[in-house]
Amino acid sequence: MFYVLSVLGILVGGTLAGTIIYVIYRVRQISQQAFGTPDIVEGFKQQEEVYNNTPKSVSGMTNVELPKIKRDFPEFNWPEWKKICENTLRAYLEAIENKSLTYLKDASDAIKQQADLIIGEEKKLGITECFDQLQIHRTEISRYEKKDGMCKIKIQSALQYYYSKISEEKGKIIDNKKQQCRYDMELVFVQDMSKVDDDLAYEYVGNCPNCGAPMIAVGSTRRCQYCGTEVKEAYNTRVWTLHRIDKAK
Repeated sequence: MFYVLSVLGILVGGTLAGTIIYVIYRVRQISQQAFGTPDIVEGFKQQEEVYNNTPKSVSGMTNVELPKIKRDFPEFNWPEWKKICENTLRAYLEAIENKSLTYLKDASDAIKQQADLIIGEEKKLGITECFDQLQIHRTEISRYEKKDGMCKIKIQSALQYYYSKISEEKGKIIDNKKQQCRYDMELVFVQDMSKVDDDLAYEYVGNCPNCGAPMIAVGSTRRCQYCGTEVKEAYNTRVWTLHRIDKAK
């Protein structure tokens, strides 16, 4: 009986060892085919390196959408606006990194408010984000829309930077990691605010020139709910304004 059990143990052990060896062989074979190296860990590292150095694609519809924009706005200068958008995007990230709106002195109130909210939240959390060696690869128009008394031009930029995230308590959480990213931007031209949906209008009105609070009432004449200042045409109408900057997922 002991002899039989010993033989069975050897057979089972041999089968298990053979299975493990075969699995290792197949993993190395698959890694060689997929990554060009039998070391799957090294293969994944190489793949990550390629990913970190490959610019993100953008929704490049400039050739399709720009003629439509030019039909409605013959004076629209895309090269000039492209430069403005890229410069503002750089300034926006610098403002967040340095926690100062002085980098956005030429930006719209909407962009300043957006950056200010992020800066305020990061100050509360004791977090600093750094965007080093920023490089913009490509900027394109992705979509042109007309509705509700306004026109919008969606713009997308592909860029890279070395990203660090620093906590006042924990030190560096992420240290100088190279990232390829996409950012969405939005140019807005308000033609007639009276036709804009009330919920949407809240986003596009301007700020009180006296106290800086957002003007939330809809109409050609508005009164600031905080200081009572009456403002006529509190929003920018009939002029293109860079309204939003968002990191694309």
